[in-house]
Amino acid sequence: MKSQLIERIFAETAYVRMGGSESELRAANYLKDICGEFGLDAHLEDFEVPMANINNATLTVDGKEIECKGYFCAGSGEIEAPLYYLTSDDKYSLSCCRDNIVMIDGYLGAWRYRDMVENGAVGFITYDGNVNFADHDIDQRELRAAAVGDYAKILGVNINAKDAVELINSDAKMAKITIDQEEYVGKSHNVVVELPGEIDEYIAFTAHYDSTSLSQGAYDNMSGCVGLIGMAEHFSKNPHRYGMKFIFCGSEERGLLGSKAYCEAHGEELKNTVLCINLDMIGCIMGKFIACATADNSLAS
Repeated sequence: MKSQLIERIFAETAYVRMGGSESELRAANYLKDICGEFGLDAHLEDFEVPMANINNATLTVDGKEIECKGYFCAGSGEIEAPLYYLTSDDKYSLSCCRDNIVMIDGYLGAWRYRDMVENGAVGFITYDGNVNFADHDIDQRELRAAAVGDYAKILGVNINAKDAVELINSDAKMAKITIDQEEYVGKSHNVVVELPGEIDEYIAFTAHYDSTSLSQGAYDNMSGCVGLIGMAEHFSKNPHRYGMKFIFCGSEERGLLGSKAYCEAHGEELKNTVLCINLDMIGCIMGKFIACATADNSLAS
């Protein structure tokens, strides 16, 4: 693949494309068309994803409004309660969540969310960004179905790290979260190219093409998609013993939803899939490549 084409692909996909959005579908069709330019027969496979339109989300602490973004799919409503900063996962710290809006460090994983709900939290606040950066960006996050499970939904917002530090420094007392959103079931898409081999066994190559809300996704992960296109072009012109499947996954940044959907839809075929190689962020100028193998040590080497 020539460098001019690689640069063109990066330029023509330089936009935010969150999973399930119209811009993600635009990128899926773009990848399908690019594959077609190489004579590759690509097709789209849709799958359902939870979606939401947030009409309003506010966080007020001690009467002062703090810039925030509401969590997708965390429900609608209003809750006012004391603010509690959870700094540890020990039993005593978690017990102090009861009847409080809880602020946590880092990402809201499934176990952290369930621990908070079990211990009576009524709402939550997360933060991202860097206190040393000039920007005031706030990432759009979601309360993932995999995290909720059979637990109740509680309202949550995400704020910038600088505001989080200010809340702690000011010994903030009372917080109020208000969210109004419309939740619905939407569609995301995987883009698939299949090249039969001499035998019925397949090697799968995967890379996601969706982005987060603050990224145009060139490095993460249109770079991996370019790698897939290059390999697919090569194997379409050269003999190969194994069959090849090239899967551009949608909604991966939302919890690997595209790869999970593919596995669910192609369960029988997985019996003949002997290896999966995932490309995520390739071609860095400096630094190093990291290869992780969930397999025998002989494959890792």
